Amino acid sequence: MIRFAALIAAAFLLPAAFAETAPVPPAAETNPDEAMAAPAPITVRADELGALLEGASWVHKGTGRIPFYSVGFRSCPDCLAQKVGAEDALEAAGADIRYIVYARPDGEDGKPRSKPGERAMVAELWKSRSWNLYHAWYETDPATYYETENLPPSADSDAERKALVEKSRAFVVTLRDILQANGIQLYVPVVFWRSNGNWIAYVGYNPDTFQQAVLAKLSGA
Repeated sequence: MIRFAALIAAAFLLPAAFAETAPVPPAAETNPDEAMAAPAPITVRADELGALLEGASWVHKGTGRIPFYSVGFRSCPDCLAQKVGAEDALEAAGADIRYIVYARPDGEDGKPRSKPGERAMVAELWKSRSWNLYHAWYETDPATYYETENLPPSADSDAERKALVEKSRAFVVTLRDILQANGIQLYVPVVFWRSNGNWIAYVGYNPDTFQQAVLAKLSGA
């Protein structure tokens, strides 16, 4: 009887033990399948693209021989994956990485897709182009940063700063139109650089193919 009771208890406890030790698969946040298989040349509205990128309020360290533009928003998982996984290799390949950040507009249902702190930071970066501010923002979890750091003035109540946020959004709209004219769907991160005088674009981030798709070509740019 005692042996039977022990078996019954083990039958109930065994699944619980497996439940406690079984690894939980991480949530899939990045979308590597949406990355382009290879960089594509910009042949339509290329001069407009160059003026758009060079005229945006990008921030950079000020190093590298090849201007390399990277566009995204603060909470974009693939943008963060690219920054963490490829930033050092890009710089080693000679890239002067010029980051352009924007705040996403509200959704069709009117629900905000950006936070007040994010909009304040985007406005300040488009105003001051401070690398130190950008770097500090990306070194800290956004929620923590917005709660613990002294943020720039609100971009919701200041007309000038609100206009800068809208400028960042208008930049993305024009960028989307130019890419579509070249048969490319906008997805972030999207990066651009010149090769033999021609603009090249690469959309998305797949760490398994980025080495061959971008870094190898950038090294020979």
